Amino acid sequence: MLKSLRPIVVLAKPREHGVPEPFAFYLGERRIDVLEVMDRWLAADYGYFKLRTAEGIYILRHDDREQRWALTLYKRWESLPGFELEKKPKVH
Repeated sequence: MLKSLRPIVVLAKPREHGVPEPFAFYLGERRIDVLEVMDRWLAADYGYFKLRTAEGIYILRHDDREQRWALTLYKRWESLPGFELEKKPKVH
């Protein structure tokens, strides 16, 4: 795994072909629930997951060989083009 990525704790369920899919993750002690897996890019030994949360969009990387997760990108809703505060996703 790239050393510059921030390792994180991820809660995931196995999906198709045993690929883990995140449903929540922790940044420090703060739990962030995944509202939707928007996209995924899978390779032989790693995968990327684009996740929608109440806070914004996250992209996480999973290293299959090392069984580690890392945060690769975060965008707050307010910084996304075309975002309107009243249309922010609601957490149920």
